[in-house]
Amino acid sequence: WDPFTKKAEILSLNLHTGAVKDIDWSADGNLLISGGYDKIIGVTDITTGKCLHKFNANNWVTSVKFQPKSDHVFVAGGNNCGVQSWDIRITEKVKTYGVPGDFGQINSLEFIQEGTQLITCSDITKRSAVDKAIMVFDFESGGILSNQVYMETYICTCVKEHPSTHNF
Repeated sequence: WDPFTKKAEILSLNLHTGAVKDIDWSADGNLLISGGYDKIIGVTDITTGKCLHKFNANNWVTSVKFQPKSDHVFVAGGNNCGVQSWDIRITEKVKTYGVPGDFGQINSLEFIQEGTQLITCSDITKRSAVDKAIMVFDFESGGILSNQVYMETYICTCVKEHPSTHNF
């Protein structure tokens, strides 16, 4: 939509067959990644409106994020399937972060430390209990740097890095 000059729809994308849960723009603003309840991750060229890639996920896709240093790599999190990184150039999954069966829904993903670390907030299902967790992964190795499990009534639905410090 262009709400300022044309005040009209500019482009309509018809990639998904179910509700879209999350989107993210590439650093140059030319690509849009989307994920939703149809278990599809789509990469669309906004300048042409064409779908460049469609990836099939194992479950609902609840959060997507481009890697800030590379427009051909993105991460996606879903419902009970953990977090995976994908490479558009080879059109396949590259890495899985954490143990997929241990996660409930991934609520949010954010790259921190200039893209070297990935922070997630989610529900963790273990031993018939559901805990909430904020986890930090090393993006390259996939190793867990911090696992802050907390037993609270409320969930953390979103994580963001502070714009001028490395705090979240």
